[in-house]
Amino acid sequence: NKRVQDSPVSTRASVATVGQVDVVGQELCRKDLILRALSECARKPFEPESELLEVQMSFLWLLLFSPILPMGILPTLLSQVVKMKTDIAKMLHARRRPFPDDDSCLRSTQMAFVSAAAFGAVGWS
Repeated sequence: NKRVQDSPVSTRASVATVGQVDVVGQELCRKDLILRALSECARKPFEPESELLEVQMSFLWLLLFSPILPMGILPTLLSQVVKMKTDIAKMLHARRRPFPDDDSCLRSTQMAFVSAAAFGAVGWS
């Protein structure tokens, strides 16, 4: 029984395997998988809603202040690209991965926000 628990087995073979392949490609035994799952449970959850709110607020600031300072568009867009790349690392390594959830509410609010922001930006400028 000890040999089965500590034997590394890859998930590529079948669904009913004991271990899994790590991000860097090394195989993990059952004990390491359990410790990794427990350490991930202790992390703060990754909240896609708050990340979407940050992107929406940045987009709104960009739309409303671009008529005042047009040269600020490029640095702001560059900073948003860097922020999105670091958010991927934050989601994979620093936060607990979210469970899959229905995104129809997020999509509908995103579409309503984009429409309202576009009309507001036209009226603002």
